[in-house]
Amino acid sequence: MSSEKNRFGLSWPKDAGSRRDMLRSRLGCEGGLFGGFATVSGILSTRPEMIRELDRRIPGLVMITTKSYQLAPNPGNREPVIVEASAGSFGNAVGLRNPGMGKAVEELIRLRSSWKMRALLNVSLSGSSPEEFVRLAEGFSPVADTLELNFSCPHAAPGYGMSIGVEPELVARYVRAIREVTDLPLLPKLTPNTEDIGAVAEAAMRAGADGLVAVNTFGPELYIEKHSGKPILMNIHGGKGGKSGRWIHHEAVEKVRSIREQIGTDPLIIGMGGVEDAKGVTAMREAGANVVGIGSAFAMVRPEDWEGWFEELALSEESEKAVRPAVPRIKRPQMVYRPYRISSARSGIGGLRRITLDGRVPFEAGQFVFLWIPGVGEKPFSVALSDPLTFLVRERGEMTRALCALEAGDTLYMRGMYGSGAKLPVTRRAWILAGGTGLAVVPTLASALVGRGSELSIFMALSDREAAAGTKSEADTLFSKELSALGSYQVVQDDGVIGRAVKVFAGELAAEGAAEEGALYVIGPAPFMEAAAAAGRAAGIPSDRISLSIETPTRCGVGLCGECVCAGKLTCREGTFFTLAELEARGVKPGDFSDDH
Repeated sequence: MSSEKNRFGLSWPKDAGSRRDMLRSRLGCEGGLFGGFATVSGILSTRPEMIRELDRRIPGLVMITTKSYQLAPNPGNREPVIVEASAGSFGNAVGLRNPGMGKAVEELIRLRSSWKMRALLNVSLSGSSPEEFVRLAEGFSPVADTLELNFSCPHAAPGYGMSIGVEPELVARYVRAIREVTDLPLLPKLTPNTEDIGAVAEAAMRAGADGLVAVNTFGPELYIEKHSGKPILMNIHGGKGGKSGRWIHHEAVEKVRSIREQIGTDPLIIGMGGVEDAKGVTAMREAGANVVGIGSAFAMVRPEDWEGWFEELALSEESEKAVRPAVPRIKRPQMVYRPYRISSARSGIGGLRRITLDGRVPFEAGQFVFLWIPGVGEKPFSVALSDPLTFLVRERGEMTRALCALEAGDTLYMRGMYGSGAKLPVTRRAWILAGGTGLAVVPTLASALVGRGSELSIFMALSDREAAAGTKSEADTLFSKELSALGSYQVVQDDGVIGRAVKVFAGELAAEGAAEEGALYVIGPAPFMEAAAAAGRAAGIPSDRISLSIETPTRCGVGLCGECVCAGKLTCREGTFFTLAELEARGVKPGDFSDDH
């Protein structure tokens, strides 16, 4: 048991009856009342910053659930990890991607030290033996309010290849072992892929669980992309993934009903599976759920509409607003791949590959797409030019290595557009500093600024290593022709002075003396952006007119994975540009973001 002195979460009674009563009271569902809503493990509330944002913005959330954590870091599966079978119906094979217990506990301590949680923090645990779950429960008990036990993991004992949650006696053994080391409420998350979910639920409650979470994903299912005929998801199971969202709702409701009929009226049930509107909430409540989990439906509602959406979810099914919801929903599929023929692929200065496709797609600076090679993977990329579609790629890993190997005539698949365009204030002067693959954002950004009447200066930073990686006689990866037509354009090589482009910019800014009338846009590696922003501010450019393009990890593009959160916003929905004022208000620095899971 963790000591009270080191506990950041709630303290709970040792007595099971008192603990369960307190849990119901905290969730607001005592006396048969409906408690409210919870987030679902692995969806949206996967990072501490998003946990804080949801807790701050949505009063209807009485419980916020983390991703499932394991003892050791797990990189999970390679992208794609989420697929949309039809609008609002998803498949996933994330593979329990997480930073491991050590780092996760540190992150949650920082969260709980800096933010007083309103909702209960439900920490999800994933292990493959009772001993692993015991260690996880001991490690996370100081920072959690409740512990969710992900029993859809494979059982590691010899002779077992099944999920823990399909066998009642196995579930009971796990729960009893975990119960011995913590007083926190235990909430086993049950798999629907079992013949008798009611028997599993009853065994969990008898062994010491304080409530149940039902249900996890159905399936798995194989998802084939229609143009290529290839599996979309990347995993050791041949591209199969669990089913979530709209297409499992009816079955999920029936599973919750079966559980309630088996365990009686008293135990707590957090019911989930494809709930997206007041009708779905009512169905879950009538089946026996005291709290309703909201997961995949977050992909169908934009972040600016979350508050209104949760207000509608809480309405009775028959109310006028529930029948005719005012909050807009995204009704079209958002993850559709389209094939494009590569018209040219040439290497150029900076070690960059300029890839041009047959086709055009309108977009704004701050938006991006995913490029997919079947059997290899997918990654997000900024579009450099819209007509014809043009991308800049630098080899960094297996996906970009395969991308750089493609030649004219090959087929490349694209999905998107994701994110929103940068908000551009009208200013007399504007400066753009770009480095690395951030160069791809510049042509569209520059064109938009000139279109708004700004006199433009562009500084392209080129390190000595990048300059040595290509020759100017190859493809124009610096877009010299396009950008020279829009304003003053300089390619600034380091020449032995790291970040020399920032120094050149600062010198010209000081000589001109027009900082207070202008705006600065910076794209590139984190240290470069921090130095450029500092130079702009020192010269007098207001912090709300210094914009930085933040590259965050993103794996879905539709607001599900939560990995791309920055300063409380999802870059896949709200774009990659943030003002320095926004970042400073949240204590965020460009270097805070890395693919650390």
